[in-house]
Amino acid sequence: VLCLVCYSNGDAMLTKLPTDRGAMCLDGSPGAYYYRPGTGDGANNWIVHLEGGGWCYTEDDCFARTFLPLGSSKIWPPTLEEGFLCCSHGGILSSDPKQNPDFHTWNLAFLGYCDGSSFTSELSDPYTYINGSQLWFRGKRILDEFLYQLLTNKNLGKAQNIIISGCSAGGLSVYIHLDYIRSKIPSNINVKGLADGGWFLDIPTKDGVPLFNSQIRSAFSLWNSTGALNPTCVQNYPNMPWKCLFAQYTYPYLNTPVFVVNAKYDSYQLSNAVELPCLAFDSNPDSCKGSDMDAFLNFGKTMELVIQPVISSTKDGIFLDACINHCQTLYLDNIEAWLNFKVNNTTPQQAFSKWFYGNESKWVDSCTYPCNACGK
Repeated sequence: VLCLVCYSNGDAMLTKLPTDRGAMCLDGSPGAYYYRPGTGDGANNWIVHLEGGGWCYTEDDCFARTFLPLGSSKIWPPTLEEGFLCCSHGGILSSDPKQNPDFHTWNLAFLGYCDGSSFTSELSDPYTYINGSQLWFRGKRILDEFLYQLLTNKNLGKAQNIIISGCSAGGLSVYIHLDYIRSKIPSNINVKGLADGGWFLDIPTKDGVPLFNSQIRSAFSLWNSTGALNPTCVQNYPNMPWKCLFAQYTYPYLNTPVFVVNAKYDSYQLSNAVELPCLAFDSNPDSCKGSDMDAFLNFGKTMELVIQPVISSTKDGIFLDACINHCQTLYLDNIEAWLNFKVNNTTPQQAFSKWFYGNESKWVDSCTYPCNACGK
């Protein structure tokens, strides 16, 4: 995904991770991250961002990624601002006070995504593909090395506040890894999560086929993900540990405070999981008729129902709008949702700040499409 209008991420510079402990992308190139130092009153505060970009479910999918930025760091640009990577622009990451009024001076550590597993894969030996090429499933080691480098060389362990954020597959990474990351950071530091567009529902296609479920189950075996998942969740699903790759199953075991940002009509899921052909190339459901429209509306109802534990939580916050979108804390697909979408006259940017610094925590739009607070 290339950015067509790139908002400033400041001078976030690329750093390749050492590979002696196995922190390698799918193609064997080093995992890597981008770092921008904080300034002024943000010098001791951090945004630690886990990049998203879908998943590779099969050997073929993962091999195809080795030729792309989502599977290799060989072609990553030296600065994040060059806009080459997926899901890396503006919003909560921006150094522009107009885009990011409350966090623009904070340190930014942006972990690039090149493992295809939401940083859960863990195979000691390389996987030999059918043509003799090797695939490295080392997502968890990339995350571990990233945290080690920040704590050892970047003073993350002396921070005052840390936000662990992510969008899409990166948003799912927040649900999966937030407690683990919290465990690596001194207890006196305030750590909170920001999970954007990561609540992927375990639902079938409009024709009743469990497509996304079967994809995740297949990938779980390929990635060998068990050791990277929330251990309490895994213990509660001893015969189905793959469930802990879904936010709806792992969230109840999450202890660290998290703010959830999600669209009730998630455009990625409607197109790729529900497989609505009327939304394959457009986010306008007006062309959806009959059973397709029923599936569209039912998805919104299901999302609001399944995400109810967050709505009911006393420690967590949520911004659930009734828009058709995917990822709202970054600039994605030419939509400035971060500053424009609204629930109760409050944008995602305002809602997150009110939750992080104050006592307000719930913004839920129960409107059934069409709704009129989506900044379009």
